[in-house]
Amino acid sequence: MTLATGPQPSSVAPPTPTGVRPHHVHIPAGLFLLILVLAVVPWIWLALRSRHAPTPTTPTPPSLNPALPAAPGIEVRTGPWGELESIELILMPTEELIPPGWADPKPVQWYFQKYTVEQLAEWFRSLPLSPEHRNALTDLSRWQTDEAGVMVMVPDKVAIGLDPTSRAAIYRVLIRDDRNASHTSPWSLRTNQWRAAYQTAGISDPSRTMLERIAHYEQGRLYMADVLAVLNQTPSREEKSRIVRLTSSASARLVRLRIRPESDLGDLMLYWAGRGRRKDLRPIFEAIKAMPGGGTIDICHLLPAFARQRIFTYPHPAQAADGVRRDCHWTSLNFFSVVPDDRFGNPDAVQQHILQHYYPVGDSPLFGDVVFFSRPDGSVVHSAVYLAANYVFTKNGDSPRQPWTIMDLQDLRELYSILAPDGLLVQFWRNREYEN
Repeated sequence: MTLATGPQPSSVAPPTPTGVRPHHVHIPAGLFLLILVLAVVPWIWLALRSRHAPTPTTPTPPSLNPALPAAPGIEVRTGPWGELESIELILMPTEELIPPGWADPKPVQWYFQKYTVEQLAEWFRSLPLSPEHRNALTDLSRWQTDEAGVMVMVPDKVAIGLDPTSRAAIYRVLIRDDRNASHTSPWSLRTNQWRAAYQTAGISDPSRTMLERIAHYEQGRLYMADVLAVLNQTPSREEKSRIVRLTSSASARLVRLRIRPESDLGDLMLYWAGRGRRKDLRPIFEAIKAMPGGGTIDICHLLPAFARQRIFTYPHPAQAADGVRRDCHWTSLNFFSVVPDDRFGNPDAVQQHILQHYYPVGDSPLFGDVVFFSRPDGSVVHSAVYLAANYVFTKNGDSPRQPWTIMDLQDLRELYSILAPDGLLVQFWRNREYEN
């Protein structure tokens, strides 16, 4: 016996409904042909069109994979710290951080330590100065002397118009004495950053020209010391504000750690999570690793609280009233501090603390080591904290117009090399108490 599994065909014609008789309609041959043409032609046209139409494709959605190669302009450095991506920034302070009276005219003063009147006059005559500039700089009515040297009041037009050779020679002398504050700590930027900086500041072409004339160039950097002369020659307060912001700007690096699904969290934890910070970093590392394709995290989040709270910010101007120098050394030695120790604003306390608690580690720095930049005679001109991949956490000077920031170690070395004409030594020191 066969079981039917579905409707089966039937040889029996269906009965005609009761009470209804079939009705036959006669269609002329010509009309029937016309109906046939109208019914078939559209289908033939569609069939032909589909043969020549492009094959439809599914639109490709934008990629959401965060583990794609770094975009142009992003520098990638790999090592025991993982995979770091960085991009360069230029930070400019707001006008609130500029001290009162900044727009008032101020004289340009050069102090020549250990020079007598005769020696300085003779030295000026040895420089390739124009007759106008030589006469102005050797005008004794502009000189003030004391037991330590000679102070020269410099006309603005002379400070702006000096020839490059004479400017370089004069600045090499001025930089030796702290009374020439703008020369011992000149504003500086790499030459390839200058265009972006002045365009961001929005200064006028005449201002840019004057600033470029006072610039001193060394090793791919420009240094500007006598900005006062340019400000004195600028009548607009708004333009002065733009100039001050520009010549207080700082180079910085925005650095991100990339974690991929295949990244070894053990290695990352070994580098970044010392000093009892494992419980803080492991959860976020695991969460990023678990993302589709992985992801990145700004290394600001990997820094201790002291640095994390200050990175890319400026000191509050009111803090200057307490007399504490919150400079590079104060910053470096407080890197792991929960509460900052203001003793580190004193150079003597800094030196004593370093000798008691730190030791040199050669050329293999780790996260948290202190980097010292010194002259051949041992005098230290700057310090910073090593992070990873030659990036350092730094505060360049104690000015409230200079932020806490991240810089490339080589850039920082070039920045301070002007303070060490005989060479700048770089040393790494590690705190015994903070070893992994």
